Amino acid sequence: MPIILYYHPLSQPSRAIVLFCRLNKIDHEAKVIDLMKDEHKSPEYTAIQPSQVVPAIKDGDFCLGESTAIVRYLATKYKVADHWYPADLKARARVDAYLAWQHTGLRKAGCDVMINEVFTPMFTGKKDQEAVDKYVKIAEATIGKMNKIFLKGQRFLCGEEISIADLFAICEAPGVG
Repeated sequence: MPIILYYHPLSQPSRAIVLFCRLNKIDHEAKVIDLMKDEHKSPEYTAIQPSQVVPAIKDGDFCLGESTAIVRYLATKYKVADHWYPADLKARARVDAYLAWQHTGLRKAGCDVMINEVFTPMFTGKKDQEAVDKYVKIAEATIGKMNKIFLKGQRFLCGEEISIADLFAICEAPGVG
């Protein structure tokens, strides 16, 4: 029985989970939750994900939200290749460190740019170029921090093989996944 994956394609964490499932051939049924229509606030979805955010999964009668918890669960349940979420304690700690950092690091920086560059003008008809420029500079600095703290001249963020950390990083780019 496939897991049910609730997601929205504009959600970067959703894209990371979808991509992880596809790359690892995890049997899943993808269901779009239309955020623009407030489907994430419906009683049916709230029963699955009380925080009313995407992504979420349903595996039989087990429901789980929060993208990094979901990917860790899937990696463990489906015994994916070790490079995705290493068994080695220190290698896994590096992946976990990136996953903990990315929400307030790369994700926040990217969201601030998108909100000011795309969403605010889309909804208000006005663009504050000064704010856009400010957040682009912050995003550039954040990418520099990511490279210095995590990449450090390696092939991938947490070593020489791709991991779930890399999927979360790449999915912060619009249209990926």
